[in-house]
Amino acid sequence: MAHQSQHLSGDKPHCLRLFRYEMEWAHILKNIYAMTDRIAKIQLDRGDGDLA
Repeated sequence: MAHQSQHLSGDKPHCLRLFRYEMEWAHILKNIYAMTDRIAKIQLDRGDGDLA
């Protein structure tokens, strides 16, 4: 949240656009993490999670 508020307080014209892109990327990465976490849990539940 602190990072977000620092970007919003800037007076540069591109600041809001950059802020929106950063938040969009953060959201995308969060979704990728959640999806890979679900896939890993499914694999472990099946017994396919043997890494050796």
